[in-house]
Amino acid sequence: MAQLARRLPASIRPVLSVIRATAPRAAIAILVLQVASGLAFAFGLLATTGVLEELFAAGPTADRVLGALPALLFVVGAFTVRGLLDTCVALAHARIVPAVYRVAEERLVHAGLRVELDAFDDPEFYDRMHRARDRGIYYLERATDTLVEVVGSLFAVAAAAGSLAVLHPILLPVLALSVLPEGWSVVHSARLGYATMTRTVTLHRPARMLSDLATDREPATELRACQAEPFLRAEYHKVADLLQEQEVAVGLAQTRVKAVGQAFAGIATGATIVLLGVLLSGGWLPLAVAGAALIAIRSASSALGRLVRAANLVFEHGLYVADYQAFLADAADRSRPPTALRPPGTPELIELSGVCFRYRGGDRDALTGIDLTIHKGQTVALVGENGSGKTTLAKLITGLYRPTGGRISWDGVDLADLNPESVGDRVGMVQQSPVRWPHDARANVRLGRHGRADPDDTALLGAAADAGADEVVAGLPDG
Repeated sequence: MAQLARRLPASIRPVLSVIRATAPRAAIAILVLQVASGLAFAFGLLATTGVLEELFAAGPTADRVLGALPALLFVVGAFTVRGLLDTCVALAHARIVPAVYRVAEERLVHAGLRVELDAFDDPEFYDRMHRARDRGIYYLERATDTLVEVVGSLFAVAAAAGSLAVLHPILLPVLALSVLPEGWSVVHSARLGYATMTRTVTLHRPARMLSDLATDREPATELRACQAEPFLRAEYHKVADLLQEQEVAVGLAQTRVKAVGQAFAGIATGATIVLLGVLLSGGWLPLAVAGAALIAIRSASSALGRLVRAANLVFEHGLYVADYQAFLADAADRSRPPTALRPPGTPELIELSGVCFRYRGGDRDALTGIDLTIHKGQTVALVGENGSGKTTLAKLITGLYRPTGGRISWDGVDLADLNPESVGDRVGMVQQSPVRWPHDARANVRLGRHGRADPDDTALLGAAADAGADEVVAGLPDG
């Protein structure tokens, strides 16, 4: 519990930063409503004592019920108010989670679009980006859910403990006695899950990668042409079997811990009742207070179990959220700084002087000492073997990559100092396997100049005709 409490703030901090940026009002509303709900619960527990005092008092049964009616109405009112407040918490919660998911995904999209192109050639960066996309955002959403549960459970435990302290100070040790087995069970089960989490995640990733290879479009042709289906199935079964064994082992261990915890919880409940009986027989505790204490103890035990489970989940989810935050920081470091300097509309001269380039993580230069001069109107072909650097050089000339050595200039201005978007506006590219956007033909043709004014579609139709795309469009069902 102490370790969990120490680690929890660091796990919560990145989640809170996203919540603060996305739905601060809803978050404040949840906090206020949870405090009010805890107070309503505490008042309801204290009012229960008054009801029990009236019911246990001497006199006819009808008189006891009538005497207890005002306190009973207060109890009903307190718990009704608590129910309404919890409903309001759920409504505010419903606003936070979608907002967190949207902003988290938007930040990831913006980071992926701003980063330098050569970052995608770095396997470590690419792997981190996909972890952030596939797990970071998902667990950020779940951490938001769980954080609301932590806050609610925390105030519920505090309300029950506070009520017991008001009823009689000796009841707090009784509460500790009753909740210790439940707390031990939950914490130990959570530690088992966390201790094996690294191996579980390590096994999940290759299983997911192999599943993607079997279901994605790109590798489908090569798999069939190379008759690699049996190999892929065998590799998947190997990893999936290990993953299944791992998850079964963890599940069985956690079940054993929970069984032990429940057994000791039963013993603790019996001991609590015996202790309350001793306090009653000794005259240290009124009967009505003992009855209210039983209700408070059971409520506190349940809330503590929820609190420990939720706190552990927040910590576990926080590891993935931290991974997501680390990717965003890395992406920001790999993004080209903004500049207002624009290139000439039609460059007269492009010069490369001693240009070198090395891919991130590489142990040798892909290009070394390249000198090249290109005049306006020239057509230049880059010819060479596979891997000789033709595509890399083309990307350097057009500003998609920045050289790791040497200089590239357009009309004497260093390409690295020019605004990347304005440089891209001077470049046209036709790829062997172009991206097919999940949109209509108009959007696919206009993509390179999507912001260009073309009210009568003159440029659109002209570009489609020049590329021969108009013949493809003519064969589409809806043109």
